[in-house]
Amino acid sequence: MTKRELFNDVYFQSQSCDSVFSKFPYLPRELRQMIWSHSLRRRRWIPLRVVLPTDYLSYVDYGQSREKYLRTPYYGARNSLGKIISGWDYHLAVDKEDSTLSPLFGVSSEARQIALEFYRVRVPVRQCLSLSSGRDLRLNPEYDVVFLKWAYRSYLIADILHDIKAHDPQDVGVVHLALNEGFCDYLDKLSCESPDGFPDIKYGLSLSTLHQVARESLAEMVRSKIQSIFYMVNFLWDRVWNPVAGISHPLTGTPGSGLFMLHHARGRPLDRHLDSATFFDWLPRDPRPVDADLGMVRLWDDPHRLSEWWTRLEALFGADGWWQTHPRPDFYLCPSTRWSTRFHGYEPCVGGDQADPDLTRERLELYLDDEARRLDEACEYAAVCHQWKGGRRGFLLDQATYERLQVELRDVVGMWVLRPDAYVDHENRTDPLERPKRCYDVSAAWPGLVVFEKAVD
Repeated sequence: MTKRELFNDVYFQSQSCDSVFSKFPYLPRELRQMIWSHSLRRRRWIPLRVVLPTDYLSYVDYGQSREKYLRTPYYGARNSLGKIISGWDYHLAVDKEDSTLSPLFGVSSEARQIALEFYRVRVPVRQCLSLSSGRDLRLNPEYDVVFLKWAYRSYLIADILHDIKAHDPQDVGVVHLALNEGFCDYLDKLSCESPDGFPDIKYGLSLSTLHQVARESLAEMVRSKIQSIFYMVNFLWDRVWNPVAGISHPLTGTPGSGLFMLHHARGRPLDRHLDSATFFDWLPRDPRPVDADLGMVRLWDDPHRLSEWWTRLEALFGADGWWQTHPRPDFYLCPSTRWSTRFHGYEPCVGGDQADPDLTRERLELYLDDEARRLDEACEYAAVCHQWKGGRRGFLLDQATYERLQVELRDVVGMWVLRPDAYVDHENRTDPLERPKRCYDVSAAWPGLVVFEKAVD
């Protein structure tokens, strides 16, 4: 197994500082507090898994559990701040309780007080593995990105966002929201009515099925609270055969389609599997030499259509005319490569108490080794079937550039950050059967890069 240094390692090592200032306790209190506060101003990525009771998850057995399934939120209970909460029978889970805490909580009483004031929102959470009640999750809406992860349908988003806002003493709630592709199911069916008029997530939820408090709360958040939406998407297929499918067939919609092309798109970020919170940095421009990977970006869905879904949500809550006089939230599409350990030589983990092997550094190294093996197989195929003599450099790089990138280009666990209008379609295809053929050029915009501090376990 080859040991590789990720871009995450190099980047955060260059940002770290181990120096000690022994005179710090003798500084004026106001100056110490300013330093404590400044050290807290870092972006955090907070994945929150929405966990529902069993009868909610088995929506395919709707006819057998109809009464339980149709329980409506009462909005009668209040939290410790005296604010109304939804009362839905769900909970939010984090992977590791301690991963959400700032070190300042254990430094001194003075530092702890500053940290408590900074992370002012207290959200009740549980741990994913044991599902036991843990300490409250501390959030700062202005610096934390809340990534809501759903098991199936995301029909509780209005109630969850309301509940998080209810735990904020300043009544702000989620400011930076991250959503995965499953959220599109909710937006697709949000304004639909079920055939018999009952609120069933198999047919979607109409506005009338939301509690009035949830409707008003979500409308307020859409109009004036949420400042940015990060929509998580995955690249189509993996990095070895991209930017074309790796077969002699015109699947890409790119110039010269129908010819076999070979390229190892190492510049594409790898997905972060972990459900634990982590610090991250958002670089406005990916500093790595990824030029060759920007011209042919293929996604599972049309990025312009994804942004239109959020526009539907805005219109549904009366926010479509609001933006004439108010700033509109920033909408970003954030692609990454969904890597897996399900490859040749993989040995699955046995036993429920053991860690998911997909989340370890060792398994990531094995995946990258397997990726290199598949690249060699592709080169052999190209040499035999297409008389390709260029080897691993592929069809898009000359030999000198390939050798330079072998040294300068490092894999990164993170995601690209792009606005929807950055995706320029090579060909205007509208047929649903041709969506996998969509190919986009983002080289003119050049993506930003999110780099996670804790990439893997």
